[in-house]
Amino acid sequence: MANRNTMEVPFDTGVLWIALWFSIASVLAISLIWRYRTSGRINYQFLSGVFVCSAGGVELGIAQRRLSDSFVPNALVIFCIAVAVLSFARGVIVQRKRAMQSE
Repeated sequence: MANRNTMEVPFDTGVLWIALWFSIASVLAISLIWRYRTSGRINYQFLSGVFVCSAGGVELGIAQRRLSDSFVPNALVIFCIAVAVLSFARGVIVQRKRAMQSE
C-alpha cells in the first residue's frame, strides 16, 4: 500500500530531463528561425546548439532506457554531433571572413 503523504507521478524524472533537453533544442531552433527571418543571417552557434541538445536528449533517453540501445539512436547521436561540429566550424569561418572584410 502506498504512503498517502507522498506525491506519485506516472513517470520517472528521467522523462523530465529528456523533455528539458528537447525543449532547449526547440527554443534554440525557434530563435534561429526568428533571427534568420529578421536579419537574413544564420547563427551557426545556435544551429550547433540545436543539434547538441537533440543529441543530448537522445543519449539521455538511451541512458534512461527509454530508447533501445541500437544502431538507429546511436547513429542519430553521431549524426547530430557531426552536424553540430561542422556548423560551429562554419560559424567560426564566417566570423573570421567578416572580420577580415571589415578591416
